[in-house]
This record gives sequence, C-alpha cells and structure tokens, in this order.
Amino acid sequence: MAIAPETLDFLTNLLGPDRVSTRQAGLDVHAQDESFHNPHPPEVVVWSQNAQEISAILKHAKERRIPVTPWSGGSSLEVMRKVKQLLDPNGIMNPGKVFPDV
Repeated sequence: MAIAPETLDFLTNLLGPDRVSTRQAGLDVHAQDESFHNPHPPEVVVWSQNAQEISAILKHAKERRIPVTPWSGGSSLEVMRKVKQLLDPNGIMNPGKVFPDV
C-alpha cells in the first residue's frame, strides 16, 4: 500500500522535500535494524529535527490511523527514549511491565 498523497504533501510541507523520502534505496536502508527481525520496508522516511515536528507528524498519523515506527540509526536508544516519552508520557507501555490484578 502506497502512502496517501495527502500525507506525503503534509510531510513535505512540514519538513521540506529534502527531509522526506519515498526512494526505494532509503526505504530499504530503514527496513531493518540491528535486531533479528525480518526487514519490513516503510512507505516513507522522514528526518525530523525537533519535538514540534515529531508532535505534528504523530498527530497527523494518529488522526489517520497510520502506524509510525521510530528509527534512529538502527541501534541508538537515546532518540527512541525521547520518542517513547512523547508517545507514552505515563510510562505504561514498557516491556515486561507488571500490573497488579484488578
């Protein structure tokens, strides 16, 4: 499934054409990380530079039910932590988090 033209226009207007890519070479590079999982190419790759851009992108994606996968060099955790903080400010989506029985 290709990215909707409306979303591609939104991203290009927000970030500029030099920070949005649908080129196959770029999609292939971002299709996998350092884990053992099989590659899964994205439909678009964007390079955000600040929290405001990330917030606008995530808001747009949420309103249209578009899945978003943060990627930071394929192995860096620092940016992933920042994105998680934006997506999950209450810290409830942690791997292995145990909740008391309700």
